[in-house]
Amino acid sequence: RDFKLGRMSSLHFLCAQLCQADESRNAAEVLTNELHAVAVATDIACQNLSQAIRAFDHDIGMIQAECEHAGDEYEDELADMDESFGNDVTNALEIRGSARQRLDRLQKVLQRLREVMSIDFDETGMLAR
Repeated sequence: RDFKLGRMSSLHFLCAQLCQADESRNAAEVLTNELHAVAVATDIACQNLSQAIRAFDHDIGMIQAECEHAGDEYEDELADMDESFGNDVTNALEIRGSARQRLDRLQKVLQRLREVMSIDFDETGMLAR
């Protein structure tokens, strides 16, 4: 909703303030430059992004619950396998090992992805402002 005081709107007020601050600059040009970020932000569906993050958090929670409550039910058929194999994996499709090892590694990979996603979302929000 547009703020109005008599015949003057918030846009009029903003332009008057810009001109009053520095009469040598073009208020329309200043607004165009400063509003470029707004035009870029209109292409970003922040609500969809935050909804995807919440869904991802839910998935991570399910995996954590599985590790905590049912982790002992997974057979560790490859217990003699090298424990370090796959610990530094960043792609869930590259995870190897027993069912229990894969579940533990998947949890770690998803936590890393969630951290990266959170940073990217925050940076996107800053760009949109």
